[in-house]
Amino acid sequence: MKKTTVKRQIVWGDLDSLGIVFYPHYYEWIDASGHVFFQSLNLALGSLWKERGIAFVLLETGCRYYLPGRYNEWIKIVTYIDDISDKVVLLRHAHVSRTGPLW
Repeated sequence: MKKTTVKRQIVWGDLDSLGIVFYPHYYEWIDASGHVFFQSLNLALGSLWKERGIAFVLLETGCRYYLPGRYNEWIKIVTYIDDISDKVVLLRHAHVSRTGPLW
């Protein structure tokens, strides 16, 4: 099974007033990791629409939070295809820190 891993450091601008990652940032990281995944398959999502009329849209998103992400912590975002059908590609993403899964 194809997987990609994106490593990133949590920076000050990622945090909320309690000093943990503000939850919308996880969705930004998911989106960026999805693009990295498809690029690893030589599929540039932006050009697929122009060249072939194929569009990728989000049908559903969700996230369960297990641990808070904290300042200066390094995390890995692992992305893989969980299911594929004629019209749907289901990507899964796992955020992992030194102390365990963040979600």
